[in-house]
Amino acid sequence: MTQLQLIIVFSLIALIMISGLFLLYPSLKWRYVKTRLNTIFNRVLFKVATYEDHFLIPDVHVKLPGNKDVVIDHLYFGDKYIYAIKDLYFHGGLLGKPQDQEWQYYDFRHRDATYRFIANPFLVQKQRIEKLSLVTGLDQSLFVSIILVNNDAMIHRIPESDKQEFILNIRHIEKFIQAFEKRDVPPFELDKISKAVLDIHAMNLENKPSKKAKKR
Repeated sequence: MTQLQLIIVFSLIALIMISGLFLLYPSLKWRYVKTRLNTIFNRVLFKVATYEDHFLIPDVHVKLPGNKDVVIDHLYFGDKYIYAIKDLYFHGGLLGKPQDQEWQYYDFRHRDATYRFIANPFLVQKQRIEKLSLVTGLDQSLFVSIILVNNDAMIHRIPESDKQEFILNIRHIEKFIQAFEKRDVPPFELDKISKAVLDIHAMNLENKPSKKAKKR
């Protein structure tokens, strides 16, 4: 085999390999992001907390009587509100109303979109906040419920709720918190919010150190 033929063969092999990786990239990216979603989102939230001088407790797992534990992916303590955040990944779009028991999920990973129903994450998150409020003594009105999803998830068909519950793409979380914290309500007293952070951390079964962006 001549040198020219070898170059052509190796070029074809390289082209096939590159083409294969190009075709597999969306699937590989989807698997990577889905399996590391909590870590990726927590990194973004911690960056926001650092900049805004707020508190963040990741992976909250509080045990309640009767094996009815409360699990919240992130508790973000602003100056005026506590943001209870749930991470979800959707490869497609969502359709539903805030009060519906179930939402429709359109999965576009295949040539023909598949449709299935999922539990309304607003209602699931509401139950978690109610339980956390009972065990901590924090008023439910202090909590803002956020369903945080990947940037390519299509959520524009979910209408806004008239309550303090929202579904957001991760790219919008920083501006959302900044805007929400500008509402005309009195801020938390520092000693009370610090105590709430310490109390929840003490109850957290994950036993991970709470993260404070910096000293106030």
